[in-house]
Amino acid sequence: MICEIGRRCRKHLTCPDCARSWQRKEFKTFCEGTKIQPDGILTYFVIKTQRRGNLFYSVDELYKVVDDIREAVKRSRISSVFFGRLEVSFSQSMGFNPHLNLITFGDVTPFLEILMRYNLSVYRRIKENDKNVSRSIVWYMCKYNNLGYEKGEIVRTILNKRQTIVSSRHFKNLNIGDVSATDVDYSFLKPCPIRYREEVELRSNYASQRRREREALISKIEAIKKLYETA
Repeated sequence: MICEIGRRCRKHLTCPDCARSWQRKEFKTFCEGTKIQPDGILTYFVIKTQRRGNLFYSVDELYKVVDDIREAVKRSRISSVFFGRLEVSFSQSMGFNPHLNLITFGDVTPFLEILMRYNLSVYRRIKENDKNVSRSIVWYMCKYNNLGYEKGEIVRTILNKRQTIVSSRHFKNLNIGDVSATDVDYSFLKPCPIRYREEVELRSNYASQRRREREALISKIEAIKKLYETA
């Protein structure tokens, strides 16, 4: 099936065309909800579970955080502007990598109180509260992860039709439909630096070396665990 406006398969985890359409739609939703630049400090969170190797468990733990955030909004314990996405990527060395991306404006205390309830790895970075900065972050967090059909279907099954977007009331009821590529202002994206062939090869070799070192480290750790288990 050829996906185009009005004829979508709506499988954005496995279909690149639908994924790009979904990205544009969620990005447009963010832009419409933040036409007036929100006040306060801009903070970017990347939240992961400490436990690796069990996709179902990790996704379930992250949804507990999502549910708590939604409940806090419902009870007016969070009034600041925020927008987030639960994303699942994959790499050969790390396997599935479910994580919650969250961009917030203003007081982060209610979010930290929720995150402290769970055993999580939390990356937090304060960014410049600039329209282009926030848009570039949201554009990136809604990107397509090329999982392939089989892995994409695994993720779709585990998500079980649950929404991967969590946001404040500023982004509700905007009724953003299908958005074409020409309807998006890409001026927020920084120009990509030119990299010469030698630099690309050097970076690739360095990444391969780091990957091999990490695989060797994991192998040694597993060997130590087995040694103590059989002792």
